[in-house]
Amino acid sequence: MSHHQREQTFQKVKFGPPPVLSSEDPKQFEEMFARVIACLEPRDTVEFILIRHFVYALWEIERFTRYGTISIERWRRQSLANEAQRNTLFYERKESLARDNAEAASFKPTDIARVVGLEDRVLEAVSDVDELFERRETEFEHNRAFERGILFQGHLDKLMASRIARRNDALRQLEQYRAGLGKLAENAANEILEAEFEEVGSQPDQSAIASLAPSKESTPSDIATQDHDEPAQ
Repeated sequence: MSHHQREQTFQKVKFGPPPVLSSEDPKQFEEMFARVIACLEPRDTVEFILIRHFVYALWEIERFTRYGTISIERWRRQSLANEAQRNTLFYERKESLARDNAEAASFKPTDIARVVGLEDRVLEAVSDVDELFERRETEFEHNRAFERGILFQGHLDKLMASRIARRNDALRQLEQYRAGLGKLAENAANEILEAEFEEVGSQPDQSAIASLAPSKESTPSDIATQDHDEPAQ
């Protein structure tokens, strides 16, 4: 049976949907699963199940690795959003205060010019916020974001450790199962060989039977003469 036929046979067994999120690519999971199947070549359903546990754990390990990187970017973006919000609120308060003062002063030309200037600063603040998100972050900023999310990273490490243990356990069980099958096959072969040897050993010696049986060329008179010539005991 070829790899493709073997995989199609095992795929007929219903195990439920694979652990692929809507944000992940199912084709990548299928390709990884097919490559592992081709590499380990399961011989029966038990081996296929153990290999499936191995692939599932490996997929989740890769996911948690990505999440570790994404969490740093997420904390950095949140810091940028907070900084942009603070800048916007600061200029909005100054603009509101300037408008209140201008209204109290009956819109003197100098106050009106001040309000116009504050409006321009607010527009500049919006532009500065856009630049915050567009510019390339430094490693220092990413390091600070990592520090903010260090608790999440710790939980992520524990999850990864559990999946690594599950992956290694699946491979260990597969190895033990195959070693057990090999021992069973060896014992079965030895039993078959021993049974054949005993059957051959229990059969009578054909040469001895042939020496006791009279030959086709001997006549009854020859046999009688032979018996007469033998001395009495």
